[in-house]
Amino acid sequence: MHHAASKVLVDADILAAFVNKPCENFQLARKQFLSGNNAKAAGHLRTASAYLRLEAARAEATSRVAIETSVRELEQLASAVERGEVRAYSELQRVFVQAHVALASHHCVQSDSCCCQLEKDGNEGDVTCVCRELNAATIHLEQATMWRNGELANLVQPTYDESHFAEMESMGFSNSMAMPKNNADQNQFLSSMKQRIGSLHKKLEAFTGRKIQLARPNEIDAFGGMGLR
Repeated sequence: MHHAASKVLVDADILAAFVNKPCENFQLARKQFLSGNNAKAAGHLRTASAYLRLEAARAEATSRVAIETSVRELEQLASAVERGEVRAYSELQRVFVQAHVALASHHCVQSDSCCCQLEKDGNEGDVTCVCRELNAATIHLEQATMWRNGELANLVQPTYDESHFAEMESMGFSNSMAMPKNNADQNQFLSSMKQRIGSLHKKLEAFTGRKIQLARPNEIDAFGGMGLR
C-alpha cells in the first residue's frame, strides 16, 4: 500500500529492535566494564553505536546531528575502553545519557511528523506510526533519566506502553493503516496524541535545557501542559 509518509515509517518489530538494542547493549557494556572485561564492554558499545547509525539514516536533519554525535562518542569511548584508558564509570553514563536523549528527541520529532501526515492522508494514514514513535521516545527519555540518576536497579530491558494502541483501538481504528469509523473519533485520537507529544516535548526541553524544533511548534506549545500518560 502506497503511503506518502514512508520516510518516517518502519515496521513495528524493526522499531522495537532499534529501541531495545541500544538500551540492552548499554546495560551489557556497563556490566562488562564494571567486571573488568574491557574487550566485551567495547564490543557492546560498538553494537549500540551501529544501531544508532541505522536510526540516524531515517532521522530528520536536525535530529540526525545529535544522533551522529552520539555515534562518534560511542565509538571513541569503545576504543578508549578497549585500551584501558577509561577509569571512571561516569564516563559511560554521560555518553549513554546523551545517546538516549538524542534518540528520544528524534522519535519525538518523528511522532509529530506522523501526526501531521495522518491529518493529511485521511483514509491512507498510518495510525500506528504515531503510537510507535511516541512510545520509543518515551522509553529513551526514561532510560536517559535513569542513567543520569544512577538508578541501576531499574535499568531493565524496556517494553512498550501498550495503552496508546489500546486507545487507538477503542476509538475505532483497526490495526492496519485504516482511519476510524468517523471524523469525531479521528479528531479525538489526533488531539490525544498531540497532547502526549506536547508533554513529551516539554519534558525533553526541560531535561536538555534547550529548544527542540518539531513539525508544528505553535500547536505543541498549546498542548505542552498536558500529562504524558
